[in-house]
Amino acid sequence: MPRTTEPNGTLIEIDEIQLKKIDVAAIVRHVERHIAHWPNATVLVNHQDCRYVEPPIAEVHTFRTKATPFEPQLGDLELTVKVAKSPLEEELQGVAILSQGVWHETTLAGCERKPFANYLFGAIDVPAIAADRSAIPPFDMSRSMRLNPRNEIVAATYAFVGMHVDAIRREIERRDKERKRSEEAKKLQSQADR
Repeated sequence: MPRTTEPNGTLIEIDEIQLKKIDVAAIVRHVERHIAHWPNATVLVNHQDCRYVEPPIAEVHTFRTKATPFEPQLGDLELTVKVAKSPLEEELQGVAILSQGVWHETTLAGCERKPFANYLFGAIDVPAIAADRSAIPPFDMSRSMRLNPRNEIVAATYAFVGMHVDAIRREIERRDKERKRSEEAKKLQSQADR
């Protein structure tokens, strides 16, 4: 194999786009969301360096598949779910499902639109997805950023992620209700004292 002195990477230049208006900020946000899972990537859009900035975090939760019913199918994996300090934009919500470092989907695994799900984000890398050779493939080549829920490994991944995302979401909701009850009790006590 011949040696080269060229640096690693791919350079893509797109010139002479025939659109009246291009939303460069939206393109940059989209690129930044994607490079969150490629920390060593350098991407420039109109000479603007795209950088993913993680939202401020209130809590971090990690869960392992080891010694659970999910281990035989998924292997020994770690799911990380982070709780943001404020609601996230829709494109930042959810757990990124990767396989061998390649990002395939971001999902809230059934918790979409539920209270406080919009605070949650994280990641899990499931190598078994890339290695799967079953009759129902885990993904197709459409680049839709969606996995096939009929695939057994994908279904198990969704179940594992969904179970933990929902538990965290319900705990946040419970604490919020307690906080509101406490505030209401303080208001009532203040009124009673007056």
